[in-house]
Amino acid sequence: MMILYKYVPEETLKLFFDHDATSFKFTPVGQFNDPFETYGVSFASEDKDSLAHLTFRSKINSDLASLCLSRSPLEVLMWSHYAQHHRGYVVGIDTELAGFNDENLCLITANEGGIDYLDERDKSRVIISDKNFKNKDIVKKVLFRKSQHWKYEKEVRIVIESDKLIPIGDDEEDRFYIYKAPGTNIIKEIFIGISNDDFELTALENDNLRNAILDNNIKIQKCCFKRGTWDLDKTDYDMSLLTDWPSADFGILAGVISAFEKNEI
Repeated sequence: MMILYKYVPEETLKLFFDHDATSFKFTPVGQFNDPFETYGVSFASEDKDSLAHLTFRSKINSDLASLCLSRSPLEVLMWSHYAQHHRGYVVGIDTELAGFNDENLCLITANEGGIDYLDERDKSRVIISDKNFKNKDIVKKVLFRKSQHWKYEKEVRIVIESDKLIPIGDDEEDRFYIYKAPGTNIIKEIFIGISNDDFELTALENDNLRNAILDNNIKIQKCCFKRGTWDLDKTDYDMSLLTDWPSADFGILAGVISAFEKNEI
């Protein structure tokens, strides 16, 4: 079993869980936050006089979509950038149960999806055409090379052809895709951000989320400071808080305890 992690804001956590399925958002690479996406290599056409190769970044953007995951749930910068400034969540996904190791579904599976972090851009040219732009080797060169600046993300990408997914949105610039994996036991862990005090309310207001957690024994952990370092650690969450709504007195006490623990180096 391989567990990979998705950093998400609160609103996204609620969208994972349906009555009998788990939903994942796949995004075209053109919407990613790195301006160098797909520019780790240069494209060229078989015909030296042709400019057709200049259209293939647009084709890749429209025909392929990616789910970006991480190998680590406790990266401080990832929490800051992708999980609502530590007020969001990280979910641990069983890639096998999700279908992300299925070569019939995925063009690039979770097992193949590790990003290569490079010091320099590749100066060679990739000959690209309608016949080969979905070839695995081509896709790996185009979508799986990034600068060392991003190494802290420890990223793994799953790539699926967009016609196998559910499109959301009419405007191509903002369109994304949904993949629904059957079952609600695919999420194995949920990490609560160190600045997140709303988990109980979020779970109690969302039956699908709460039922998935309780029915599948999803492991819940709360992030905390790792003593004497600048790193994050985790502690087991008290699951009784999901069934026994905390009183105001308890909330005040929990806040005092948290402040005390953060202060101790």
